[in-house]
Amino acid sequence: MSMRLLHCVELVVLLSVYAKPEETPSFDTPAVNVTCQAGETAILPCRINSLGGRQVVWQNPQRTAILHNERRLWDDPRFSSHRPYIKDWNLSIMLVRPTDEGIYTCSISTTPPLTKVIRLYVQVPPKIIDSLSSRNMIVREGQTVILICNVTGAPYPEVKWYKWITLKQKDEAINGFRGEMLVIHNISRNCDAMYQCEASNAVGQVVRDISVKVEFAPEVRLPNKRIGQQVGKNTVLECIVTAYPHGSTFWMYKGREIQRSSQHHLEIYDEGHNTVTLSLRIYELSATDFGRYTCVAKNKIEMIEMDMELYGKL
Repeated sequence: MSMRLLHCVELVVLLSVYAKPEETPSFDTPAVNVTCQAGETAILPCRINSLGGRQVVWQNPQRTAILHNERRLWDDPRFSSHRPYIKDWNLSIMLVRPTDEGIYTCSISTTPPLTKVIRLYVQVPPKIIDSLSSRNMIVREGQTVILICNVTGAPYPEVKWYKWITLKQKDEAINGFRGEMLVIHNISRNCDAMYQCEASNAVGQVVRDISVKVEFAPEVRLPNKRIGQQVGKNTVLECIVTAYPHGSTFWMYKGREIQRSSQHHLEIYDEGHNTVTLSLRIYELSATDFGRYTCVAKNKIEMIEMDMELYGKL
């Protein structure tokens, strides 16, 4: 063997001994969670060190390959490769949908393959479904009332219930009631109000107002059940009626309804809170005006009567 050939063989041996072996690729982190709001663009990170000539494949939660290196395999233009730096093999999802949520994998074509797991969470602002939620209602006193706020969203919204005190002030959250249904047993007129359900999660809040009107039979109260007055004087009889809805309220004397006349003046005063005062003023009393007067209040539920006495004084 010649000296030249011997040197070549020695050189090949030395190169094979001292040649730097190919580095094993690695991910910056083995797993990561990504949270994105629906409608935004989600970037699922996959940074790879020492990739060399190996291939990168992305799979969706259904284990379908959607990217091979930078080429899209999935028939959805929202999915694409995002590579701001040479080591980045990120997956970009535009206009993210709730159905995109799940576990994605970024894999390297080693033997066996190296895989990074990325969990995508899609947040959706709360929404109250109008067709499945309660509307304004009128109920009868004593009934059981169910108010419903059917909601959607991700994370699933928390629902609280409030009762309005005035048009500008609402009460603290109704104790013990969380969830999409508020049940009021044996409802009374004191429960007549505007109720509000509030649905909230990490990305938003929505509210819905529901008016509840409670119907009840009239209640009649007489400030004075006996009044004395002298002949020739004037006097006033008052009857206070609370009801919802109000029907008709009037005074009767000797079985006949008293009408407005030169001797009788009738006036109704709205006192608020479903209450009115019916005032009867009688001018220049005569002996025939003394006796029993009846206040009558009626609505579609019931008719109530209450008597008072007007007597003559010396």
